[in-house]
Amino acid sequence: MLAFQSVCLATENMILAAWAKGDGSVWLGVPLMMEKEYNELLGVPKEMKLVGALAPEYPAMKVQPTKRRLIEEVISFL
Repeated sequence: MLAFQSVCLATENMILAAWAKGDGSVWLGVPLMMEKEYNELLGVPKEMKLVGALAPEYPAMKVQPTKRRLIEEVISFL
């Protein structure tokens, strides 16, 4: 389980790094829904598990950061 979490965090960091440089990327979860087909297509060994796919891309337009809301506006305690 720890390896799965490490891969997820590393993938998120790659996505953030790409966007910070003006490039883009997206994490594709479809391989998880079509695991058998992707494993065959990519030749994933039996002892390994595909977690997702990272697709680098170039944004069609310049992305501007949105104004952040105060934390008090987005959380509540029940």
